[in-house]
Amino acid sequence: MALFPLAFNRTMKFEGITLEEVPGDPGGLTFCGIARNPNPGWAGWSIIDDYIASSPDMATTKHVAVNDPSLMALVEQFYQASIWNRNKLGEFRDQELANQVYDAVVNIGQRAMKALQGLLAITADGIVGIETLKAVNEDEDPSGLVDQYIHWRVNYYQQLVAEKPKMAKFLN
Repeated sequence: MALFPLAFNRTMKFEGITLEEVPGDPGGLTFCGIARNPNPGWAGWSIIDDYIASSPDMATTKHVAVNDPSLMALVEQFYQASIWNRNKLGEFRDQELANQVYDAVVNIGQRAMKALQGLLAITADGIVGIETLKAVNEDEDPSGLVDQYIHWRVNYYQQLVAEKPKMAKFLN
C-alpha cells in the first residue's frame, strides 16, 4: 500500500518550504503550499500571524516559520488529513499513482480525483469509495495509468494557462 511520507516529501520539494505571497496567486499568503484564502481555518495561520506581528521583516518571518517544528508538524497533519486520508490514498497499491494523485489534489483539488475516476471509466464524483479503490488496485497496467494521469495533468495546466495566461508563472 502507498505511504504518505513518500508522497508528502515529494510534493513538498515542488511546493517549497517557504512563506510567500505571489502576485496573481488567488490563494493569497501561502505556507508550504497551504494557501490562506481557501484554508483560512488552518491552525498554523495564528502562529504565522504572531510571527508576522513580531518580526521586523518578511525574511525573518519566513526563517522563523520554516524552522518551527510545531508549525511544520501542523503542515504535515493538514496534508495527511485533508488530502491523503480523505482520498484514501494509503489504500492505493501503486505508490507512484498515489504520489501523482496526491500532488494533483494538493494543487487543484478534488477535480484531480474526478479526472482519475474518469480515466478509470467509473463514476467521476471525486469521492473515493469501494468502486474507486477497486478500479485503481485492479488496474492491469498501473504504470500506463500513471502515464495517462500525467498526460491529463499536463493538458489541464496547458488549458488553464490558455484561459488565464497570467497563471503561466506557476508552470515550473
